[in-house]
Amino acid sequence: MRHFKHTNMNKLFLTFLLLSIFCVAKAQQTIDESTMRVNIKVHTDSMTNYFLKKDLKSYLTFIYEPMIKLNGGLGKVKADLENELESFAKEGFAISSIKYENISKLIYAKNQIQCTITEKSEYSGTGLKMKLKSTIIAISKDQGKTWKFIDPFGMSLNQLRIYLPELSEEIILPEVEEPIITET
Repeated sequence: MRHFKHTNMNKLFLTFLLLSIFCVAKAQQTIDESTMRVNIKVHTDSMTNYFLKKDLKSYLTFIYEPMIKLNGGLGKVKADLENELESFAKEGFAISSIKYENISKLIYAKNQIQCTITEKSEYSGTGLKMKLKSTIIAISKDQGKTWKFIDPFGMSLNQLRIYLPELSEEIILPEVEEPIITET
């Protein structure tokens, strides 16, 4: 009888120990909001660097996959971007800088974390300088460790939600501002 109690006690202890280890490991997998914001910054910086270097293959790894599919697939999106950049260069323009700031409140929706980020870009060429301010959407499917991005390209949220119903109702996209053009 004593052996039976001892064995059950060992099993109970072992079960408790394994459960504790699992809970600690699970807790370490979640990250806090400030770390998520740092991750967003790291991902936007990497995305920008790839774009400015015209490494479109690497740049496109940061784009939210359903947007790639919506726009005809990876090959078509890459070709469209190459054509756009080439056309821009033929017109004498170059992208001077792209900066991301003002990360909005993080929204937890449909097994994702979503937010918006202000994008400020500058273009220069042919005696002109153009500044654009727009908003992109960031989405994480892994509790904020990695982020993918959506550039609405002037689409309203209602239009985006037709194709991306997972977008939270809490996401807010401000009106697109007119570019500021100055002579240099």
